[in-house]
Amino acid sequence: MEPLFPPDGDTYAPRYVDKLVKVFTRQPEKEAWILVLIEVQGYNDNDFAERMFQYYYRILDKYGKSITAFAIFTDSGKAFHPKHYEKDFLGTGIYYGFNTYKIIDQNDAELEASNNPFALAVLSAKLAISGNKLEDQQLFDLAYNLAKRLLAKKIPKEKIRKVMNFLRYYLHFDNQEMITKFEQEIAILTKRKIPMGIEEFLLDRAGKKGI
Repeated sequence: MEPLFPPDGDTYAPRYVDKLVKVFTRQPEKEAWILVLIEVQGYNDNDFAERMFQYYYRILDKYGKSITAFAIFTDSGKAFHPKHYEKDFLGTGIYYGFNTYKIIDQNDAELEASNNPFALAVLSAKLAISGNKLEDQQLFDLAYNLAKRLLAKKIPKEKIRKVMNFLRYYLHFDNQEMITKFEQEIAILTKRKIPMGIEEFLLDRAGKKGI
């Protein structure tokens, strides 16, 4: 996370953004680099838009560079989707809009058809979000099918690892034995006598395909 103001001696607490990325442009003669602010929000917060605005003006004050901001919403609610902050008083006002990406609103078919590895991460996140409402067996079936779809993608091994780590981190079974069952099913799928973990299997498969 990137610490922002306050200056030394100020009494209020500093703000931290989830991710602040320095990106070099393809046309350096116009502007060599810009800043990309990424904030991940997983719950309903009525002050979120105002906080995004605070991040923006503090980053602008500190760096003086062009900024684009993205809010990624990982909550399961349809109603929560702030897109701007607006304030007006006696003829003086501000309107600040920012880019948003609501995971639960994404189309599964479009994500599956995409060759972008991030699409699989979004599918994993959607699976985790729906996991709060699913029985272990339903969650298991969805995770297993997602793993098989991942294998069909021609993507680098390191990206496979990251997507599977993302899936492992966000999925939670009530019965921990389901994890063992998951690895056993993968072993059967690959006709191996000794079960191997899902990540190891995917990396092994990718290696054999020369990915």
